[in-house]
Amino acid sequence: MPTVSVIIPSYRSWPLIEQTLTALQRQTYRDAVEIIVVDSSDDGSHEQIAAAFPDVRLIHLTEQTNPGGARNRGIEAATAPLIAFVDADAVPEDRWLEKIVAAHEAHPDFAGIGGSISNANASMVVARVAHLLEFSGYTPSWPARAARVIPTCNLSFKRGALEGVRFLESTWGNEDVELVERLRSEGALIWFDPTIQVAHFSKSNRADLLAQQRKLGESTGRVRRAYDLPGSWLARIPGAWVLCPWLKAGILWRRALTHETGGVTLLLTQGPLIAEALLAWTAGFRQGLLAPPLERRPS
Repeated sequence: MPTVSVIIPSYRSWPLIEQTLTALQRQTYRDAVEIIVVDSSDDGSHEQIAAAFPDVRLIHLTEQTNPGGARNRGIEAATAPLIAFVDADAVPEDRWLEKIVAAHEAHPDFAGIGGSISNANASMVVARVAHLLEFSGYTPSWPARAARVIPTCNLSFKRGALEGVRFLESTWGNEDVELVERLRSEGALIWFDPTIQVAHFSKSNRADLLAQQRKLGESTGRVRRAYDLPGSWLARIPGAWVLCPWLKAGILWRRALTHETGGVTLLLTQGPLIAEALLAWTAGFRQGLLAPPLERRPS
């Protein structure tokens, strides 16, 4: 029986996911591991994955599925006592699994262990901005600590912590925030270990960056309106959403002035692009407040 199940949601992910799966083949961890890819592509990605990585457990869904739904199908198929999540656009370093298992052993009271996210395409200015906007607070320069939430592209749980708990399926983005907040309400703790690293490929052109930020803002607005989460007051007090770009800018500056290596330089040199991205996120947030209510979370 495997000791770790690695779950990867996939949609039109080839050839990027090839780097993720190749990195998982290079892992120094020697106990049994099962890799589960839940793919809902319509471009032949699942066929490429099956041909190149026959040892991967491939679950192909016939309809496009949000990451939360794909992860839920992976959880249901997983058999190991530890479940690790990584994304199709994130590449784990060689000791990733070894460090995850060691961290769970060192912190037995923590239900979840997450790690840091470095920038896989940091040579591109737009990608550096995208990475700062999405992952500041979780880069390798931050100290180990108990964390409120950690992005699901580098997060693991003891299987028991997920019994009866599933990701939201009706939204793209923020499904990890909602799930971890539910676990926290039941007393679960999450530990951040910066030595557990993945390298994430960020959006590298302006149009994709702005579209991504608007999409993330929309899901944030919908989820914050539906559930009691940090920042829900912005979704529930009429007109409070106009504060979003200022509050987000303040968070970026606070992180840049503490542990976010290179953040101050990026904020100073790329201020107009960052401001445009924050406004796109806020427009999405407002759109999320006006969208139909979310479906009930899966039980």
